[in-house]
Amino acid sequence: MVTKEYCKEICEKYEYLENGEASDMVVRGKDDVFVMICTENANKATKRRIGIGSSLAKSIGAKLLVVAKRMGGEKLLDDVVYERYNAAVVTPETARQLLEGNEVYIRKLRSMFVVEIDGQILRRKRLENRLSIGAVAETIGVSRKSVYEYERGRSRVHVDIAIKLAELFGEDILRSVDLAEFKGDELKVPPHTPMEAKILTETKSIHVAKGKVSVGGVYGNKEFTALVPHGRKDDLNWFGALSKLINRRSIAVGFKEVPKELEESPVEVVDNVQEFFEVLEEERES
Repeated sequence: MVTKEYCKEICEKYEYLENGEASDMVVRGKDDVFVMICTENANKATKRRIGIGSSLAKSIGAKLLVVAKRMGGEKLLDDVVYERYNAAVVTPETARQLLEGNEVYIRKLRSMFVVEIDGQILRRKRLENRLSIGAVAETIGVSRKSVYEYERGRSRVHVDIAIKLAELFGEDILRSVDLAEFKGDELKVPPHTPMEAKILTETKSIHVAKGKVSVGGVYGNKEFTALVPHGRKDDLNWFGALSKLINRRSIAVGFKEVPKELEESPVEVVDNVQEFFEVLEEERES
């Protein structure tokens, strides 16, 4: 079963945090930070849950992954990226590969398995090999027009065609799946407190409904993640641990009692929203 405990096994080589509200795990892989939702069947990941996870991922500069073995009655394949509510869905083994920094090339779009071709590299390789468009078309079993279209830009082709092209010209004509394309349908909810409302109004940011993060975004050209009081005592400790995983300015705003553990984290603590903006202004001007 793909449960939170199962995801902990996937993440055990890396720094990670259990969440339980906006997602199951937040983990720093070799190259990226991932927010994970773990479920046996991806269809059980509701639009609301994916929306909350997406909001958290965007607020901390991470990528959202739904980790599952099935989608409805369909068994998911390794080394393929699927999609649900504009979020990437992968098998546990594929999640491991992504944490390792390995690339995945196959994406399922509707009923087709496709791979993206880099048209510029394809054209350069074809000319280097002194092959005509017609010769390539005949070799891979498509029309001349199709090859012409492939070379005009980035095209997604059926995986069988991609394999034939890679055999002719090498794998560098293939482009890996860009997880940044999965924007996620973030859950839009009104701010819970006046401090959240002020930060959202004055910055380009995202409000996180749950997940021990309040707001994350950009002020000027400076990325930040912020937490304001919501009456939960454990939020600050978790936020402090999160700040060690992400490469963003982490600021706690308006807390009266600050745990000693927070002193060992990169979190900056300010008394009010005005000081919050002063900190970011200093950073922007430096």
